[in-house]
Amino acid sequence: MYSSYKWIICCCSCPLSVETLCAAFVPDYLETFDSFIPNCWEEASDGDLTTGPTSFGSGDWGSEEFAHASTSGGGAVNVNLFNVGTSDWVLSPLFDLSAGGYEVNLDVALTSYNSTAADVMGSDDEVVLAYTLDGTTWTAIQTWTAANQPATAGETFNADISTITGSTVQFGIYASEGTVDDAEDYDFHIDNFQVRTIPSCLDSNNLQLVSVTQTTADITWDSNNAGTAGNFEYLLDTANSYPTGPDAMVAPTGTLTGVSGAMLPIAQAGQITGLMPSTDYDVYIREVCTGTDTSPWSAAFAFTTACAPITDFNEDFDSVSTPDLPSCWSFFATDIATGTDPYVRTSTSADNSAPNGVQLYSGSANGTTIPADVLLISPVLSNLSAGTHRVRFFADITVATSTVEVGTMTDPNDPMTFTALGTFSPTTTHTEYIQNFDTYAGTDTYIAFKHVFASTFDNLYLEQYSLGNDPSMSSTFRYHIIICYRYYGNYWLDE
Repeated sequence: MYSSYKWIICCCSCPLSVETLCAAFVPDYLETFDSFIPNCWEEASDGDLTTGPTSFGSGDWGSEEFAHASTSGGGAVNVNLFNVGTSDWVLSPLFDLSAGGYEVNLDVALTSYNSTAADVMGSDDEVVLAYTLDGTTWTAIQTWTAANQPATAGETFNADISTITGSTVQFGIYASEGTVDDAEDYDFHIDNFQVRTIPSCLDSNNLQLVSVTQTTADITWDSNNAGTAGNFEYLLDTANSYPTGPDAMVAPTGTLTGVSGAMLPIAQAGQITGLMPSTDYDVYIREVCTGTDTSPWSAAFAFTTACAPITDFNEDFDSVSTPDLPSCWSFFATDIATGTDPYVRTSTSADNSAPNGVQLYSGSANGTTIPADVLLISPVLSNLSAGTHRVRFFADITVATSTVEVGTMTDPNDPMTFTALGTFSPTTTHTEYIQNFDTYAGTDTYIAFKHVFASTFDNLYLEQYSLGNDPSMSSTFRYHIIICYRYYGNYWLDE
């Protein structure tokens, strides 16, 4: 015996909004995560592959540029794994895969927390791409650990799922920090999630930058087509427009000739020419399997060409948003094993003239038992050995044991190439210091400012004002720097 009920909802003065459940998608399907959470997706937390997620509606996944690269081609999603016990999910819509013959692919990357720098996964951390047919039992398609973590700049993962033929298949990306409280603090990124019919000409993937100059970029990638003839096209983009879908009609920028082979994947290499200095590019690769059959465009790979040497500049760091440095300025800061890492960044707390300056922070390094290199590095210069330059700066300090070194560098990525030309010990009185380069005859092309700290949590504040004519040096150039150094324990005081 059963009863039948009719529900009648009356509202005389208010509009009603009703959202129905999403129907299962029939591929092809692409999600680019330009917004988060996308329609029909869901966040969840807790649980594991045995139980599935146990809490729904929130989690630690969030919107972010892919691999923290501003030229990544649009929004993406990442999760930070640092706090022990973190267990979070991002769940796809349902898919009807009854027809079979599909594959799933997505872009993945791993970077240090809120940085483009490399990092490593913790000893028992894992990120898993999995699927479920019933919402309870989850099966892993791919598991990433410290042994096979994604590339820092990103790579594309493909999996043949043609044997999965359910009508209500759901995918999930599960991230776990495990039970071991490792020191690693990193972000795992995903983007461009696709479920699609397996194309006859498969995508190229694993794009990597080998080297870059002002006008060229040497890249490598993998072909996934057995018997490839080595014919490829590339697309260059500076507008972050992603050529989506297997049939995206985007004209290529040029061609690249690779190698043939049968053992998959087939490593390829090529050089892109005709680039502009100091320019952000996205590059995409596709293979031409036959005259009319081309692969889908690969995921975007972002790179920046080298800066052209300059003879003068005017930089007060006010044109950028904190914590970024201006184009062609760089830094080096050593990661330490435990505690807070040193860093170099622009900050509104570091300015001598509002709004921005540069902060060089020692973190938990103390300069003796925990050493670290912390340097701010100028753009590449073409006339450093002309004997016509000087650095002029102001500094003050409340702890007299820390110093400021001014010198030159050969390689901004290698602190061992730093050569100090002058060491300054600021006092509590704001004092001007000058470092002359009139006798410098070396071949270095960078000026660097090194924070030589004698205790933890030291802050060195710098601000670059101008490079201009210096009448005292035969109407040539000088580098005019103001450095403000103060240490107040955990407090920052604006200049």
